[in-house]
Amino acid sequence: MRLIIAVVGLVCGCLASSAFLLAGGPGLLQARIGLAVDEPSELLVDQVISRGIAEHPAALLGLAASQGGGFSDPGLRHARIGIVRLDSAEAGASALAIKISAPATDNSLLNGRLYMQSTWNMAWPGHGSVFLTGRDNHLPLLANLSWNLVNGDGFKLSERPHPLSEKARLLGAGGRLLAAEGIYREYVSPPGAGKLELGLGNN
Repeated sequence: MRLIIAVVGLVCGCLASSAFLLAGGPGLLQARIGLAVDEPSELLVDQVISRGIAEHPAALLGLAASQGGGFSDPGLRHARIGIVRLDSAEAGASALAIKISAPATDNSLLNGRLYMQSTWNMAWPGHGSVFLTGRDNHLPLLANLSWNLVNGDGFKLSERPHPLSEKARLLGAGGRLLAAEGIYREYVSPPGAGKLELGLGNN
């Protein structure tokens, strides 16, 4: 009887610890920077050609294969480079962007951190060009994947928009957007690729 109680207690403890870590762990006690984009310009991710570490929480844990064969250079082994076509909800030409990502050096599940550092270099005909930088928070995605797996829905994301970006901002711009400043937010939206919201203003 004692053995059964010990095993049940151990299982419950493991489940509780896992749930705590996936919810953010000690990071729940740290202030998070909220990100709201007022009246954003919305760009829908239409096509992505990528190579390197997969854009998936499992890849940050070393549990997913690289895309396109990955990179042989040690300096790029954990990097991801994508060429992205973005369509505007408004009439006009599509934007073309290069997104470069790599796991953050301070990642720690015990501290509720599972990030990729990302930069966007985007050319938007009729508007100009923008350079964006931010952190993609994959911990909520991992929590959603794990919850769906426990529920029997498989290790896949729920079909709704999942906010990805934190500490995201515009670092530079050109063309008609030369004087712009602002922030952005990226969403992953299964089964589609997602969208990018730009909140731009003049400084």
